[in-house]
Amino acid sequence: MIAKHAQAILDLLQPGGGPTVYDGKVPGTPAAKYLLVYFDSGDPEEADSRPLTGESQRHVTRAIVHGVGATQASARIMADFARTQLLDVAPTVAGRLCQPIRREDGQPVIRDETTGPAVFDAVAVYRLESVPA
Repeated sequence: MIAKHAQAILDLLQPGGGPTVYDGKVPGTPAAKYLLVYFDSGDPEEADSRPLTGESQRHVTRAIVHGVGATQASARIMADFARTQLLDVAPTVAGRLCQPIRREDGQPVIRDETTGPAVFDAVAVYRLESVPA
């Protein structure tokens, strides 16, 4: 389940000719600007998301998307690209009915020098929810 939802989000972020997207790991020599994506999933235990049998039906995947670049402007460009590709899109996941993706949280662009030369990073958290089709 997690892999299917993660792949649906990655597919939206990787249209032909789009920016480089890394799934959880940046190589030793990354692209000048890129998206780095981490995933977290859960099955909410809310009464309205379970049938009378008690089985969880609703699945939530969160994509933590880092828009990274050598300048604040390039980090913002990467973050904006992710936003336009994900926000309000209801992706296709086999056997599931997906809700439109929503942005849950984020942080402004920050400067990061922990790995050497300065890079700028803008983070946003997107939520994808689905139920069985």
